[in-house]
Amino acid sequence: MKYHAKGTAADRRGSYSVWGDEWRNLTMKARCDNMAVVATIKASTCKERKAMHLMRCLAFIEATRGFTMNI
Repeated sequence: MKYHAKGTAADRRGSYSVWGDEWRNLTMKARCDNMAVVATIKASTCKERKAMHLMRCLAFIEATRGFTMNI
């Protein structure tokens, strides 16, 4: 099952933390037209401190809620 996230990044982060338990063992697909964001997510690292904090939050939510996200 694929879920296409819509809305702002903050909306998606919030929805992951709220509904993550219902998405256990599923793969979520997010779409993004910002190549810098895509590269950061694919590399799982970033020099920008605030962006790296968001990456850690997303990784924590994915790990604790049992789903994966692809971009």
